[in-house]
Amino acid sequence: MRSIGLTGGIASGKSTVSKILAERGAVLIDADLLGHQTYEPGTETFAQVVAEFGNEIVAEDGTINRQVLGGLVFGHPDGMGRLTGIVWPGIRALAAAELARLDQAGTAVVV
Repeated sequence: MRSIGLTGGIASGKSTVSKILAERGAVLIDADLLGHQTYEPGTETFAQVVAEFGNEIVAEDGTINRQVLGGLVFGHPDGMGRLTGIVWPGIRALAAAELARLDQAGTAVVV
């Protein structure tokens, strides 16, 4: 299986390139979507984020209130560093599991 990492800044064409590659048969793994999965209640990442930033980031429905969390990290390099230090290991673990699953399924190309 070939895996292709696709990165770039905002509005750099990642979505366009992803769509073209998917139309040609590549399977896409979206790190943004994996990031959202790490925040789900009951996950280790959820618990770590709440422990780091406090219960005030938990919404009434038990999910992380991303707006409140964003206010604590955007524009605050220390807060953003603490958050990414928690979230990225979870994203990497989910990506690795998905890559292994796709490899076993015989997928030829993953982006």
